[in-house]
Amino acid sequence: MTAPRAPIERTHVSDSTTLTIRTTMPASSEALGALTTTIADAGGTLVSSTVVAQRRGQEIRDTRVLTDSGDAVLAAVAAADGVTVDRHWPSVLEGRAGGALGMRTSVPLTQREDLSMAYTPGVARVCMAIHDDFDQAWTYTIKANSIMVVSDGSDVPGAGAVGAEPSLPLCESVALLLREQAGIDAFPLPIDSESTDDLVNAVVKCSSVFAGIHLTGMSAERGDAVEAALKEHLDIPVKRGGEADPAFAGLWRASIQTARTTAEPDR
Repeated sequence: MTAPRAPIERTHVSDSTTLTIRTTMPASSEALGALTTTIADAGGTLVSSTVVAQRRGQEIRDTRVLTDSGDAVLAAVAAADGVTVDRHWPSVLEGRAGGALGMRTSVPLTQREDLSMAYTPGVARVCMAIHDDFDQAWTYTIKANSIMVVSDGSDVPGAGAVGAEPSLPLCESVALLLREQAGIDAFPLPIDSESTDDLVNAVVKCSSVFAGIHLTGMSAERGDAVEAALKEHLDIPVKRGGEADPAFAGLWRASIQTARTTAEPDR
């Protein structure tokens, strides 16, 4: 069982972000105008304000605010006459509901014959082909276009040492960038281990599925050690950092294509 982690102390609501504030307030254009002025005076810019429910002359609104000082805006809105703040959250969380990734199929299942080919008995033929020659996996499985995105959460950008589980959104974001910028299928794998050897062993044991390993959200010292060990144990590319540079995704595309060409058997 994973040991509980100490809570991370947060001293403010948000910095340079879009904040969503849910309020209960009078249902009138005057009240909305006053809310807009209050937000502006506190240093925020109203992006949108949507009514989500109405009752007895009151309306519940979700108001999005662009601000560099979330605490000040929130305090000003809470102090406004006739306005009650029900709750608030960074708007970025709304866009991440359900995660940033999903799975999709490449084999149609529209009739019974399709199921026989995709599953049993057809899949056994593919399994045996790979059993006889593992390099066939580059041709007949997801391997040739897949990257494992690994983090231990020891240095997540903007968050620090938050641990493995909280690094999952970062891993998802890297996978999203690789998909959008280079057409690569990447899968997030946070690993909760303070032992470099254990982390490396876990990645090595899972590596047969992937054409490469991408390390992210690791402290410099840990990342150097993990990267060096993985390169020693694996014959697939291992890279670290560079997610913010669109060219990095292209380098990954070239790297896994080279790895595939080297591994695939002659036909």
